[in-house]
Amino acid sequence: MQKIELENKPSLELFCPFCGVKVLAKDGIQKCEHIIFHANDYGFEYVKPGIGFDADVDLEDMSVDEYTDNLKIENTVKFAIYDPAPGSFGGYVGFQSR
Repeated sequence: MQKIELENKPSLELFCPFCGVKVLAKDGIQKCEHIIFHANDYGFEYVKPGIGFDADVDLEDMSVDEYTDNLKIENTVKFAIYDPAPGSFGGYVGFQSR
């Protein structure tokens, strides 16, 4: 999975790279047909049905960030959004083209 890292800012908005729908804004996450998951460092909040794992996946000793980096799903990209230093909290949104 390709990974793009962004710094979390109060004004951050994220648009689907495939259809252009605003999926992340101050009021939360909106889904489009290309989102395959959204998660944070505590776990998965949404996983698209039929993608190959569910929101209760056993991560073993990996973080959500590491687990999603290693997903072998074709035509995907993950936006990793990290709080600026000294914070380290991350949020993750995965997309798949059709």
